[in-house]
Amino acid sequence: MDAGSPLLFRQRGTELELVELDHQLPLGMFEGTEYVAQEFPIARGDRVLIVTDGVHDAAPAAQQGRFGEVGLPAIAAATRALAPDEATRRIIHELVARHGHGDLVDDAIVVCLDWLGPDEDRRPDGGPLADVAR
Repeated sequence: MDAGSPLLFRQRGTELELVELDHQLPLGMFEGTEYVAQEFPIARGDRVLIVTDGVHDAAPAAQQGRFGEVGLPAIAAATRALAPDEATRRIIHELVARHGHGDLVDDAIVVCLDWLGPDEDRRPDGGPLADVAR
């Protein structure tokens, strides 16, 4: 579910794709809010990146475009063979290096998960594989 500012990307091979989820109210904003889980296809070997808007929307030096549009796809492809923890460190390092003009203006959080589940594109009960945080 999308309950705040983070964006969800699925990486299959070196291709990084934004997973569009319906926007819901941020977690904890209003008491009694009911959230709806959403599903998306995921296959063995996919990588999932969750980034805050401070990563995606960061404006680097020299008018290079937003980091999420230019830097993130490139560094995600370059770090695809690395373990998730090392890939996360390299993404943050590249964000800071490309930013180049003082402190970032927003939070910069990256979560990286590799799906190592079964080869099938479906759960044993027939539903799509969507629960990446097993």
